[in-house]
Amino acid sequence: MPIHETLRKSIIGESAVRIIGSVAGYSLSKPENDHGVDFHVKRIGARGRRLIETGAVVDIQLKTTSVYGIREGHVIYDLESKTFNDMVQRNVDGDLPLVLVVMTLGESSADSVDVRAEEIAIKRSLYWYMTDAAAFSGSEDSSVRIKIPIAQRLDVTTFGELVRSLDA
Repeated sequence: MPIHETLRKSIIGESAVRIIGSVAGYSLSKPENDHGVDFHVKRIGARGRRLIETGAVVDIQLKTTSVYGIREGHVIYDLESKTFNDMVQRNVDGDLPLVLVVMTLGESSADSVDVRAEEIAIKRSLYWYMTDAAAFSGSEDSSVRIKIPIAQRLDVTTFGELVRSLDA
């Protein structure tokens, strides 16, 4: 029996984030336990000729979805309130930032990947979002509609720029 479509989409999203982060020059690791963080992003430094991880810079929460809209230059996504509130809590406490990455997918995972002899291409986009809110959303069981500017598309360049800006 093949793996469930939801799991396939999740694997595509995780793979895309790992590829982008790695090519941008960062180390990405998965937390041992799931407490609302999908990746720890760590900077890489040099000690002599040896490369070493020099500390966590940011955490990423990844959402892969085929349920989104694009209007007036924004990706519209209904985020679970509990995830939004996790982001707000980090702001309030001054903790390591939590960046939301939303990967927009088609209805079928097969529509999102193209495998050819000369390349493997992920045909969908990722977008990053952070809130500067200090107020929590209401019920943890509801959702918050967020608008992510299309300009916040996550690629190798923007990944590096985003992480460096949060590492200042």
